[in-house]
Amino acid sequence: MVEEMRLKILNICQENAKIAKGKIMSSRQKKGRSFELWCRDWLRKNGWLAEAAGKKAMKIGGKIIFRGNDFFGVFDVIAISPKGKIKFIQATTHSGLGKKEKEILNIFSGVEFGPDISIEIWVKRKGGDICIQKKVNNHFQEIGIIKRGKLYELHQTD
Repeated sequence: MVEEMRLKILNICQENAKIAKGKIMSSRQKKGRSFELWCRDWLRKNGWLAEAAGKKAMKIGGKIIFRGNDFFGVFDVIAISPKGKIKFIQATTHSGLGKKEKEILNIFSGVEFGPDISIEIWVKRKGGDICIQKKVNNHFQEIGIIKRGKLYELHQTD
């Protein structure tokens, strides 16, 4: 009985090690996770204290599934600047942008943040450029683009 339990625990540990190495994730999940970590690392290189939410692996009925462990259920990265500004970032590489915008707007409906808190969506485009959109009132507005690692800020109209 004890040996059987030991083998089950060992098996689960081995499966979790494979997950940690990315061997069980789908290519879409790997792509998304890679972009989340890229966002975190880019912010760190630019002086921000940044952390990416992790994915939690669960074994259900003999299958391993991944469950998002996002901050507030929607954000992949949280970052704090040396001056105390805070960014909540949803990082995405696919076309479900409208759904993500609506989800964030629904969660924060009627909530206005001061100038030191920013709700953003970072979208990786096919050419590799990163489009940065910020929640302004009850919509998202493009505020910048990262090209080849350099941020280009756009003129804000709102």
